[in-house]
Amino acid sequence: MSVTMQTVREALKQTGVTGQCVCVHSSFRSFGRVEGGPDAVIDGILAEGNTLMTPAFTSSFIVPPPKFGRPEQNGIDYERYTVEPHDNAFHPDSDAIDTHTMGAIPTAVVRRPGRMRGNHPTHSFAALGPQAASLVAPQSPSNLFGALQALVDADGVVILMGVGFDRMTLLHLAEQKAGRRPFIRWVNDGKGGIAECQVGGCSVGFNKFDPVLLPHTVNIRVGESVWLVCKAKAVLKAAVEAIRRDPEITRCGPDCIRCEHAIKGGPIRV
Repeated sequence: MSVTMQTVREALKQTGVTGQCVCVHSSFRSFGRVEGGPDAVIDGILAEGNTLMTPAFTSSFIVPPPKFGRPEQNGIDYERYTVEPHDNAFHPDSDAIDTHTMGAIPTAVVRRPGRMRGNHPTHSFAALGPQAASLVAPQSPSNLFGALQALVDADGVVILMGVGFDRMTLLHLAEQKAGRRPFIRWVNDGKGGIAECQVGGCSVGFNKFDPVLLPHTVNIRVGESVWLVCKAKAVLKAAVEAIRRDPEITRCGPDCIRCEHAIKGGPIRV
């Protein structure tokens, strides 16, 4: 059976997600057939009075690091780190997005007229709905997780649509609240120079949070997609406590430099 806008609306009503701020991480393919494509999912969320927020990341704006002033313990091996230089600079009005990694639903959100977008060159969030502006307004190059904190402050909801906790960016905010510093990368500043911006770490190992976070979720099937619905505030609290209790919970493997440096606390200046 095909998924429709009405199918999405009924699922949201069933889980009590109406009139709320909702951060969605999604695999559009997980739904099976959707009448109306990604827009039907977006319209269904908005039709229930929700504000929809999605990640809209743009790694293509990263440029090579400067020769001097590089922080250590920064999640990269500078001797092997290669990024092609370019002249492009990010602006929130841009419809650029890493389509292949973000997916069809975030891409459709970014390209909708009237959407709002955070002012972060590599890890912006885009939003639609009545509270869209207030959700993304706190985000900046030096406030990577501002939009996620705004979601938590609004007592918002996270929905994982056909994906796991390894796609939940809220867990990077949990890392910061547990005492870790975001990594630093570099982008063009639009004035002929380069500027620093905060970025998150590795999330490949985040499915190790399953035993900790699944008790805080509601599970529902929409078409062929399994949704995990959870309150952002409750999940954040549980994740922070889990990281403080066992810092290794975020590690994906023994050879990941980002995991290694994150567990040590993140970048340091010498």
